[in-house]
Amino acid sequence: MVVLMGTQRLGLLQATLGCGLALFGVQAVFAETTMNEKKLEDLELRYLEWWVEYGEDLPADLNKHPWRTMSASVMHGRLNLSLAEGAPSLVWYGAPGFEELDRIKALATRLLREHGEAWPGCLDRQGFDSLEKKDQQRLCVWKLIASYTEPGGRDAVREIRFQGADKGDNAARLAFEIPFAAYVESLVRRLYASAPKTPTGLLYSVRDEAGTWLYALDTDEEGQVRVSRMNRDSNEESEVDPALLGQVTALLRKYKVDAWHGLTAPGWTRKKPDTFDFSLHYDTGQDVWIHGLRQSADPAARPAGFPDFERELLAALDEALDGPSGAKSANAAQAASARSGLKRLDFSQGGMAYNSHITYRIHTRREAGRDLFRLLRRIGDRLTECGLTDTDMADLEALLTRHRVTDWDGFHGNAKDVLDGDSFSFSLEYADGRRVSAGGYMRFPKGYCEVREALTAFLDKVLTRSGAKTTELKR
Repeated sequence: MVVLMGTQRLGLLQATLGCGLALFGVQAVFAETTMNEKKLEDLELRYLEWWVEYGEDLPADLNKHPWRTMSASVMHGRLNLSLAEGAPSLVWYGAPGFEELDRIKALATRLLREHGEAWPGCLDRQGFDSLEKKDQQRLCVWKLIASYTEPGGRDAVREIRFQGADKGDNAARLAFEIPFAAYVESLVRRLYASAPKTPTGLLYSVRDEAGTWLYALDTDEEGQVRVSRMNRDSNEESEVDPALLGQVTALLRKYKVDAWHGLTAPGWTRKKPDTFDFSLHYDTGQDVWIHGLRQSADPAARPAGFPDFERELLAALDEALDGPSGAKSANAAQAASARSGLKRLDFSQGGMAYNSHITYRIHTRREAGRDLFRLLRRIGDRLTECGLTDTDMADLEALLTRHRVTDWDGFHGNAKDVLDGDSFSFSLEYADGRRVSAGGYMRFPKGYCEVREALTAFLDKVLTRSGAKTTELKR
């Protein structure tokens, strides 16, 4: 490993802090490279990270691209790209396909080969942190990490890693940064236009003369979807059929909602009657927000087509909660006579290894206006899910009663002196309000092993019988 650091000049720099322009006449080099005889183009880039932020007090014309902050990383077949604080922000997260990944890797390798692997004339992180805030704001801070392996290999055989700060005009850094920033911007715009994306969060709130009402949609990493509806008369929230995401995505495309981003109606204020807020977040990191007026005749008050979009969106969210039109009263009768037994179960066990963690969860999902029981099993990043019948739930309750698991309520054990041990958490919730909660690390309630074996065998059998497929979660 070769490490280049101007320690003597760094000491001089620290001695001249607060001397105004004097600090810019002192420079230190901070670069670290793990050496390998092969050329970069003969190796495989497995990890790339580039981050830069221009200080608030740097002249705008020093920046050769429109972004005050920029970050890009490539890892495990995924891209995380962000350009912000200049022109309108661009953000994209996700797996764009091997062709795009190969392009960005090839560009980074070519730029590193052409412009060098050590950039002189920069201030290291320690020196930057020791500066006063006003002096930090007059600098550009950056970091670059590139890790290479043998083709098809797993372990890094060459790594380029350096970070620092400069006055915004470091020639070596700019030689890499300017073409890379231009490529990242074009890539994000291309991905916006072509890559599939799914909404992960949506909020629509309205303020009218009678008060405020809103709808919200949220998702989690396991693919569960929840809808909330709040108005003057009620406040309702429920997990719903994930197929709703497909409906919402189709509406967003139909009305080209992405093009509405950033609209604010003239004279809009949050407290003004007849106002609405609409915000949307995608799994790619892209955001869309609108501040408008619902009933105004001014074309600038809301996007063209918004009334139709609002009507179709709220109809889809209402149907996800209430069921198809005309079925609401029948489903209300079904809900009124719902069973009063077990409502929810959560059971997790695991050790130190990531894949040793196993979670079972029984919960309800609103489908066609009815609450149906669902069973979910997660082992590491592998997820299996199926429905449960009333017979399944009755058999499960009989098993729990037979093993007297309600006696576990309040158990919390912890063997602090044991390393690399096993832990568990267990909870039950009943429709009548009863709850059971227990947990521990290398301390377990009476009969735990017997209950664990019986419970997991029962739930695994239900999943196997259902024929449910196992899916891999994205990390």
